[in-house]
Amino acid sequence: MRRMVFAILAVLVLPGCITRTNSFTEYYEPEQTNPDLMILFQGEPVVLDSSGDVSQDLYRMWGQGYSPIGNSSFRGALAPNSEAIAQAKRVGANRIIIRREYIRTVSGTMPVTRPTTSTGYTSGTVWIDGRSGSYSGTTTIRGSETTYVPYSVAVHSQLAYYFAPMRRMGVGIVYGEPTEEVKRLAGNRDGQQIRVTRNDSPAFQADIRADDLIVAVNHRPIVSPDDLMNALVKYAGTTIIVDLYRGPMRLSKHLAAPLPGETW
Repeated sequence: MRRMVFAILAVLVLPGCITRTNSFTEYYEPEQTNPDLMILFQGEPVVLDSSGDVSQDLYRMWGQGYSPIGNSSFRGALAPNSEAIAQAKRVGANRIIIRREYIRTVSGTMPVTRPTTSTGYTSGTVWIDGRSGSYSGTTTIRGSETTYVPYSVAVHSQLAYYFAPMRRMGVGIVYGEPTEEVKRLAGNRDGQQIRVTRNDSPAFQADIRADDLIVAVNHRPIVSPDDLMNALVKYAGTTIIVDLYRGPMRLSKHLAAPLPGETW
C-alpha cells in the first residue's frame, strides 16, 4: 500500500508544489549476484518488451547472456520509460524489461493551500491643538486560501528488471527439479531439468537444450541439484558424457566442461 500511495502522490503535482520523484529509483532493489561474473555497462540502455511472464523473461535474457542485477516494483500512475532508463544508467545495466498491468482508477480531490495577500487602505482627519490634518496609508494583509483540485489516476502494477552482460564462463545452463510433464515424457525418471541453455556456451555447443532431463554424468546417476553441480565441479577441464532424456528419447551428449574461471 505504501508503494502505491507514494507512487500516486508523486504525479499529483502542481507548479511550485512538489517535484516528481523517480519511482524506478525509489523502489529499486539489487539482486544477489556475483559482481565478478558481471560486465557493467556505460551507455544508452535498451528497453525490451515483456512476455508477460517474469520467469520466461528471465530465462530468455539468461539464454542471451544477460543476468538481472536489480529490479523496481511499485504500484501507481504510469511512469515513463525514461525514468527506468535513468535508473539503469545509475546501476550499469544495458537491458531493461518493463511489465505493466492495469489495476484500477483512483479518483478524489486534493487540497491545495496557497498564500494570499491583500492591501488595505486607511485615511482620515486628526485634530491636534485645534488644528486639523489628514492622513492616509496602506496595510498588507497576509492569509491563505485552500482550494480542492479533482484528480483521477489509472493505477498500474509496474515491474522493471535491469540486466547486465555475464562473463562467458561455466557450462552455460540453468537447471532445477523437473516438472511433472517432463518426468512423464521421460518415463517418470528422476533427474535435473534444463531450464535454459546460454547461447554459444559449451552446453549449447554440445546440443543440450531447454527441457532436457539430465539423468547421468559419466554414467553416475543425477537426482538432485547438488548431484549435477558436484559432477560439473569434479569433471571440470574434461569432456564428460551427459545422459539425458529429450521427451521419451534417451540421448548421450559430450560436454567440454571448462575449468573454474576459464572463459570461452
